[in-house]
Amino acid sequence: MSPYPKKIFGVALDIADDPWSLQLKWASMMATGKDGDDFYADPYDAVAKKMLGCPDFELGGKFSIPSWQGSRPQPSDAHLITVENLQQFVANGGLLETTKRLQDFVERSIFPALPVMIGVDHSATGGVISALTKRYSPEMLSIVVLDRHFDAIPLSLRMDGLFRRTPGAPPLSCFPMRERGSPQSCDVNELDQYCCGNFWAYLIDAGMVLPEHLLFVGVADYPSPQIDPKWEQL
Repeated sequence: MSPYPKKIFGVALDIADDPWSLQLKWASMMATGKDGDDFYADPYDAVAKKMLGCPDFELGGKFSIPSWQGSRPQPSDAHLITVENLQQFVANGGLLETTKRLQDFVERSIFPALPVMIGVDHSATGGVISALTKRYSPEMLSIVVLDRHFDAIPLSLRMDGLFRRTPGAPPLSCFPMRERGSPQSCDVNELDQYCCGNFWAYLIDAGMVLPEHLLFVGVADYPSPQIDPKWEQL
């Protein structure tokens, strides 16, 4: 264990728009306030309860985010929990703006202790890395990433590879970021907004992380020779 003081803090950001995540959020909203609702508000609360009195860690509290952007939204935010709204938030640069606020939070409320983040959405990692880079410089950071997914590939690059192998596929600029059937579509710039799937690429491009100081372990989402069925319907 590191001899430096360590401070645990929570970032319950959860902008996943896949059907399973949305079902969990809706189930959570339906259960909130009912008898027997003994679930924690977010992962940080569960960890903080276990860490009370632990001499090796200090509790740093929670980074503030709106309820609808969290893993357990309030029932009053139900109208915001839609695929379209979550995707629009990402397309408008919402995750990058949140990451910048998180960097400021780490600098003001966590340092000089070592930051230990309990989060949900992977993109929040960028806020902690940015704060560490500003404090210590990219040359002093070596990062080990244990993840099944390689979150360093721009989505436009992933999708372009799929479309090029599909005869008659629509051009990338017509890729629908919003709900199917919407007359709106996004261009490549919208498609590559900062998100959980490309945040390492953003940090590298911004000079916050040196690629030679990054080690990815456990990556399993290599390009497939087959088109994912969900893209074949586009």
